[in-house]
Amino acid sequence: MKLWQRRLIGILTLGGSFLGMVITIPFILSQEGWLAISITILFVLTYCIGIWCGMRLLEASNKSLMPITLFWTLQIPYLMSPLAGYSFASGALFYVYYRFPEGFGWLTRLGSQFEYSILQPEKPFTIGINLFAVLVASFLAYQWNNSASIAIEEAHEEMPGTD
Repeated sequence: MKLWQRRLIGILTLGGSFLGMVITIPFILSQEGWLAISITILFVLTYCIGIWCGMRLLEASNKSLMPITLFWTLQIPYLMSPLAGYSFASGALFYVYYRFPEGFGWLTRLGSQFEYSILQPEKPFTIGINLFAVLVASFLAYQWNNSASIAIEEAHEEMPGTD
């Protein structure tokens, strides 16, 4: 991975997660009920994981690619329904979605946001993906796969009698 790529993704992950955490912590105080508070705390913890992933990537840790790839993969789905819903983004988002019966739409934003719903009959059924997260997670998965291949090749070269 090139230095500018590592810096860009690291800063988006670290900065977006820090922003999300700072915005979400006061939101916990406005929640009513243990379920809403618990779910909001889970999102805060997820932002903390994002901060850790961003720091590890910026520090060029050898084992940073797997956790940061998984962190960006969490940001791909966008699903809302009267029964339950989930969306999570850290750093940037570009949602493309289909909302029944209204049709297709999109939403773009720099920053962080999360949304969840449980048993909210007024929520229309919406399904979509965060295209920005798809691009970043795909790039990171490619880098992760390449680094694993290189490590296997290096280990094979170091073993005696494997020529």
